[in-house]
Amino acid sequence: MTELSTANYKTWLNWLIKLTLIAVTGIFIIHRLHNKDLGDFLKIIKNLDSGNVVFTLSILTTLMLINWIAEAYKWRMLVADVAPISMWTSVQSVFCGLSIGVITPNRIGEYGSRVFFLRPKRRVYGLIALATGGLAHFILTNVLATIVVSFFLYQFKSVKANVAVALGIFFAVYTLLLLLLYFNMRLVQMLIGKIKFINRYKHFFNILSQYKRMFLLKVMVIDVFRIGILIVQYYFIVHLLVPLLGFWQITLMSSLIISAQSVLPTVEVLDVGVRGATSVYFFHFITAQDVSILAAAAVIWFVNLMIPAIIGLCFVYKLKLFHQN
Repeated sequence: MTELSTANYKTWLNWLIKLTLIAVTGIFIIHRLHNKDLGDFLKIIKNLDSGNVVFTLSILTTLMLINWIAEAYKWRMLVADVAPISMWTSVQSVFCGLSIGVITPNRIGEYGSRVFFLRPKRRVYGLIALATGGLAHFILTNVLATIVVSFFLYQFKSVKANVAVALGIFFAVYTLLLLLLYFNMRLVQMLIGKIKFINRYKHFFNILSQYKRMFLLKVMVIDVFRIGILIVQYYFIVHLLVPLLGFWQITLMSSLIISAQSVLPTVEVLDVGVRGATSVYFFHFITAQDVSILAAAAVIWFVNLMIPAIIGLCFVYKLKLFHQN
């Protein structure tokens, strides 16, 4: 096969895969929009003040955009030294990833597809950068879980104070070890280099030594900001549907939900159900309005994942699946 015919083959295959991804993702999104809990939400808001409903949904959507733009900024930061990209390219890659994510287990496509916006020789570095950003988010959800789970067990599950404190200490030590690894990337790089089957690829992990502690702290601050956005979103939508609940009650339960969802494996076809079940479990300790809580969880899912996935369909064509030259 000549060089020209190979290039043409790659071009056609590239477009075929992208068009297939767009079609499959689009069909999947349309199918997922036929959701009972979203239907219940539409029924509930008929009895609410339309101004409050519009205001709340506007706040949720605005916060969603801020959240994913913050994630795009973080992604751009993480690859700046090895594969510089513009902020606009980073935003496109994040939204494109959200589209691909809805059709892949644990939304792994959300992150994997981002590297296809980088030059081919820089994609492995991109994966390592993604893992670093993911570690920061994982540590923060562990910190959040350490705080809220201990309080929840003591307050709502009648666990003795000393047991709750012991669990809190255990998770605190576990989180501290993760923090020590996170802020000592040279040590992580050295440990990885000692793994035999990875040793031949250890040069890719040189990116880790470039991450200074202040830089890693900045990445973590961005994730704190993003988790805060999600908690605020929960507050607004739950307060709209169950107005008798207080700020701290909603904050505690939404923090528990975020912590639980960060460790629960799922696929998108079951995701809204898992979110709903998790939300109802925690909120039933403070309210019996399960239908409203299910509706709130569905709205959070729709605004934070489905709307961005629909936007991301516009950028799937930008994926660079094959190196043309």
